[in-house]
Amino acid sequence: MTTYTMTEDQKKMLTEKLLGECWHEYSDQFGSDNILCRKCGIFAIRHTFTTVQDAHDVMKVLVEKGEWDSFSLFALTEWWNEDGGNDWPTPSPKEMRKDFIPWLFINPARFCWLAAKYLEESNAV
Repeated sequence: MTTYTMTEDQKKMLTEKLLGECWHEYSDQFGSDNILCRKCGIFAIRHTFTTVQDAHDVMKVLVEKGEWDSFSLFALTEWWNEDGGNDWPTPSPKEMRKDFIPWLFINPARFCWLAAKYLEESNAV
């Protein structure tokens, strides 16, 4: 089974290149309990890319940038390979609705990991 753990570089890529946001670099100016970004000057935390909100934000930008069709085909291949690949026939549209769509969206960390992997392999952003 695949582990869906993103590297810091992947998180930074999704934050800066896909979402167009600051990858916060923290200052300890106000003590370790405060998270003041040295680059943008605001108190903020980084995306973890493990939450439903993160997955929604990533999905929204993929759609806006016209990458959704290519990404979903990439994710479909990952889903197919995770379940044994070519050992079973091509899923019908009904099977895809029943199995693939929930698989894609039920785990926000997996969704974001797939998006990072897709962007690395496709150089889409």
